[in-house]
Amino acid sequence: MSENLLVLVPDKPAEGKTREARKAIYALCGEASLYALPPVIILSRTERNGFERKSWHKDIRLTSSDALMSGFGFVLHEEETVSAIQEELGLEVTPSGLYIAAVQLPLPGNIEIKIKKLRLALLKKTDCGYCLLQ
Repeated sequence: MSENLLVLVPDKPAEGKTREARKAIYALCGEASLYALPPVIILSRTERNGFERKSWHKDIRLTSSDALMSGFGFVLHEEETVSAIQEELGLEVTPSGLYIAAVQLPLPGNIEIKIKKLRLALLKKTDCGYCLLQ
């Protein structure tokens, strides 16, 4: 990915569970793209350099069975809430979700990540990767 990304940052417990899941997946396959982005739900590519501060209180449950390959990479997909937020922000509704890796990977069957709060943020593309603007 070579452009800025509009993302949702999950609450701290979900970030921790995502990091644990990434470690388990890395132990299975050694895929470096697991660590290309912080634990975020990708909403859209954007030309924007800023964003409006917003947050949502939603109960989302992501599991290994929710994984799919999207235009943003391999993600844990949650359609209902993410699509509603994309619509609310005037974005194109596309399959997206919690970023796992750039390529499809085998997942352990015990991944479960619960999210209660989401904050809108921007991942700004830099020469060295991405910088999270919150």
